[in-house]
Amino acid sequence: MKKTVSTATALSTAIVIALGGIALSGQAASAQPVPIEQEAAAAPADVEPVVEATVEPEIVDDAPEPAVPADESTAEPTDGSGPAEDEAPVGTEPGVAVPETAVEGSDEALAARAGAFSLESPVQGGAYDTLGYDVVVLTDEVDVQIEVLDGAGVVVWGAVHQSGPRIETTIGLGDDAAVDQTVTVVVEDAQGVVLGQESRTFRIDVPTSPAVTVSTPRTGAVVTADSEYPGLGVFEIAGTGVPGSAIAFTVEALSGQEGWGHDYDAPRVAADGTYRFTEILPHGSWRLLVSQYVPRGDGQLGLEGPPRSRQSVPVVVEFALAAPAAAAPVVSPVTPTIVPTVSKPVIPVGVRVVPVSHRSDLAYTGSSETTPWAGLAGMVLVGLGAATVLVTRRRASRG
Repeated sequence: MKKTVSTATALSTAIVIALGGIALSGQAASAQPVPIEQEAAAAPADVEPVVEATVEPEIVDDAPEPAVPADESTAEPTDGSGPAEDEAPVGTEPGVAVPETAVEGSDEALAARAGAFSLESPVQGGAYDTLGYDVVVLTDEVDVQIEVLDGAGVVVWGAVHQSGPRIETTIGLGDDAAVDQTVTVVVEDAQGVVLGQESRTFRIDVPTSPAVTVSTPRTGAVVTADSEYPGLGVFEIAGTGVPGSAIAFTVEALSGQEGWGHDYDAPRVAADGTYRFTEILPHGSWRLLVSQYVPRGDGQLGLEGPPRSRQSVPVVVEFALAAPAAAAPVVSPVTPTIVPTVSKPVIPVGVRVVPVSHRSDLAYTGSSETTPWAGLAGMVLVGLGAATVLVTRRRASRG
């Protein structure tokens, strides 16, 4: 009887262990933890739960080992390496191979893209007759970045978002540029990946222009000039040079006034070898530097390109620009008062004129123009009366 109970207990224990293995296999396959309530519900109703704290099974040496179900082949392997599903990469299903990712910046891709880039100018070993050179890049790329570096590695020009098939620009050089030049052109794509670079060496073969002459203003001269703007003066700069050359000039302030500049095209030397133009500066002391050079091309548009000669040694002129002397103030003329001329009356000889103290004390007897004639007539009448009286007395004495 005891052996039968032990056998039944061992069989129940084996069934519980098998069911636990099945539950664990399902948990590993679904990768989701199974709640305890679901595990208990999955067990058969006629199987009694095993209480380890209260039931202590008896160990029987000849008890058979529990059989392992055939569907537990996916359980943990005996080597302890864990489930095979854990080794799959994240985001892929078990058993599916991961494809290799293509690298866009591979050497083969860059080599293929670099084949579409070439440098047409400057030419290796070439000689240029201007103080500058043209950079011409040929490429099949539609969006590239270009950098031009000089022999010292300094970037002298750069541009982004350039499109083929032809990209070109002109690089100017200063008067002090070396004869031997080296340039490197680097081409990158829109993401900054270098597609390639090429270097060139060439020569700048240009002469130096002769010096000009300056006839006005003279050194030490005080130029009197004024303009419609207070404090500014317009004056003339003139001299001689090589026909067709362009005049380059700068001015430096010597008396503390603000500097001055200009933004118009350089004057040209006329066919007769003379130049003449006007400039406007603030009043004060100035230093004028005048030189000439051969421009690129003909006409004013030719001044935009690199010149064909280096500038001549500048001629220095120091002068003063002063305002004209203040003129005396102009006084407006005063209208003179017109005094009427009164003619003096003619007074006969022997007539005593009694002066009148005040004209307003006399009564008005008519126009004053008849007064001399009236007096003369009165005197004649008085004379005639006196003569008549005298003649009458003589006749009476005779009678």
